[in-house]
Amino acid sequence: MKADLKQPESTHVALAIKVDESLAEPYWTIHLVNQSNLMLEQIMVTATGYSPNHSIKTSTLRHRLANLPPKKSQQIEVLSPQVFDLQNQYLVSYFIDGRLYDKKFVIKAGTIKKGLYV
Repeated sequence: MKADLKQPESTHVALAIKVDESLAEPYWTIHLVNQSNLMLEQIMVTATGYSPNHSIKTSTLRHRLANLPPKKSQQIEVLSPQVFDLQNQYLVSYFIDGRLYDKKFVIKAGTIKKGLYV
């Protein structure tokens, strides 16, 4: 029975961190990137931050996108420097041709630093 529920591996999406330093304070954003040649549909992204020992946890934010065209990206959220010292986890679910895919991304605590991202 469990074998019938096998989920395909998700290799279609990536996350990108972008920083805009043209303002007085750097402005950090997270983008979902469709790396495939297929349309992603009914996209749901949940984002949460937590300390390595789970003593601190942020609210869970949910973002929905109707679709994401091939080889395109879409901003998901703005990152506050207050969460840079937390592990930030993004769970992405989407459909391609009626089939559900899931992907988990974890940005380790302390790895978001000026000069490392686009």
